[in-house]
Amino acid sequence: QPRQLTYYIQLLETILDAKATAVATAAAAAGRVAPWLANPAHNRGLADLPRVTVCETGFNAGHSAAAFLTVSDRVDYVGFDLGTEYSAAKPCFQRLVGSFGAARMKVTWGDSITTVPRYLRENPALRCDLAVVDGGHAYRPALSDLKNFARVMSPQGWVLVDDCASVNAETMMKAWNEVVGGTAGGIGGGARL
Repeated sequence: QPRQLTYYIQLLETILDAKATAVATAAAAAGRVAPWLANPAHNRGLADLPRVTVCETGFNAGHSAAAFLTVSDRVDYVGFDLGTEYSAAKPCFQRLVGSFGAARMKVTWGDSITTVPRYLRENPALRCDLAVVDGGHAYRPALSDLKNFARVMSPQGWVLVDDCASVNAETMMKAWNEVVGGTAGGIGGGARL
C-alpha cells in the first residue's frame, strides 16, 4: 500500500512539475507580451473567458483531475469516487487541493449512484461543460452516471465515456445508447459525445 501511494503521488508531482515549468516559461515571456496586452484593443474579452466545469465519476488517484486543472485557472473540477478502490485516492485528493485550492476542486466520496443525485440536489446551479464517466463500468452505475450528468450538461457541453473499446464496451455502449437513443448527440440540450 505505501508503495502504491508513493507511485501515485510521484505521478501527480510529474503533472504538477510540468505545469510549474510552463508557468515559469509564460512568466518569462510575459515581459515581452505585457505591453501588448495592456492595449485595450488587444485584450478585449480575455477577462470574460467563461469558467469551465469538469464533472467526473472515477477520481481514482486524481491524474485526470490534475490534467484538467492545470489547463487553466478558469477550470473547476467536481469529482465522485468510491474512495475505497485505491488507497491513494484521498491522499492524492489532499495533495491536489493543496495545489489548486478547495474552491476549484471538490470530490464527493461514496457510490455515485447515490452521491451524484444528492450533490446535484444540493447544488442546483451546477452545469457541467465536460462530463467524464469513468466510475463503475457495469451497466447500472454507467447508466446512472450518464442520466445524472445529462440533467446538468451545459448546452455546448461534451460527454466522454471511458472504456467503450474494451472488455466493458458492451455495457458502456448499452448505457450510452439508452440515454441518447442510439445517436452520438442529444444528451442534455445539445451536449455531445
